[in-house]
Amino acid sequence: MSKIIGNIPTDLTYFLRKPEKMFFRWDDIDDIEKAETGTFRSVYVSDATNKKTLESGKDWQKSYNKDIGDGTLSRPNDPFKVKIVNLEFRGHGGRAYKVITPDNLYFDLREDVLLDVIRNCDIIDGTPTCEFIWARVGSEMKLVRVGSILHNRLIESTKTLYTKDLKISELKPGDVCEGRTGSKHILIGKVEHTKVTTDNTVGRYTYGAGKTVVSLDHDTTYLWLSWPSDIPSFTKGMLFSEILNRPPSRLNWLFEFRKSCNFKTILGNIELPLNVIDVLRKKAIEALVEYQVNSKTPNIRYTSSQFYDKISIRVPGTGFPGDIEDKYRLKVGDSVNYH
Repeated sequence: MSKIIGNIPTDLTYFLRKPEKMFFRWDDIDDIEKAETGTFRSVYVSDATNKKTLESGKDWQKSYNKDIGDGTLSRPNDPFKVKIVNLEFRGHGGRAYKVITPDNLYFDLREDVLLDVIRNCDIIDGTPTCEFIWARVGSEMKLVRVGSILHNRLIESTKTLYTKDLKISELKPGDVCEGRTGSKHILIGKVEHTKVTTDNTVGRYTYGAGKTVVSLDHDTTYLWLSWPSDIPSFTKGMLFSEILNRPPSRLNWLFEFRKSCNFKTILGNIELPLNVIDVLRKKAIEALVEYQVNSKTPNIRYTSSQFYDKISIRVPGTGFPGDIEDKYRLKVGDSVNYH
């Protein structure tokens, strides 16, 4: 089951446009008696604690309400009822169903939520028998039916949002950790690796242009492997060989260096081989060789994070790996290709 990225705010800020007299039509018959009329206010809704969307709300309001002053309303995110009154057609084939509230506010109702309402609620004279709250789903704020599957998933997502991140000191090598969005990573452990800085002043915009190594910095950090996309989920008893069993180039893209941990839960542990750092370094070297063969440049050494910081991984304090000492090791002043 995929994770919902979003949350249910506790408090809201409404940015209001000036009241407008509106006519709502739901058929093509030219009969003014069938048009529902009223005076309503369009609203931009923001989480009261989200500085970015609060600024967006002010900009949205100013573009229409230059003479209205503040025009905001603060309220708790409590459930409320709506009445479906209109369908607006927008550019590029877009459309939005519109609803009004008992206090004459005018909102969008997304089509996926409307379909959920049609399937699960009675609708009497345009008024669903259910209630709604506001929630952030992805990057948008939208009305969500209270008690819906989406609502229940957002409740769980909100709990996770406010759960403290794990501390690396709480983890051990092989732990499979999951973040708020459902991304998973395997902790390999603390490593040392070499980061390369090159002179970018010559041939900067030329693909494959030679650059000069100006510094080699040894950095101590934590090595993780991001979860392979072709393995649906973690299961107890999984073997590390299941992770390694993929082409070197694909495995190479799973390497990730992090000094901190922003994961929320530990799903379990995969037993790592005692020489796991050596095993992964050899895989990274295989990925470099594979790249050299495919690009028909067998003598070129690459300095980007795609390769060099990975083929140089070692247990902290053990010195530079001997298996890359001669063929792949860089030194200050080397001319290299940078990709």
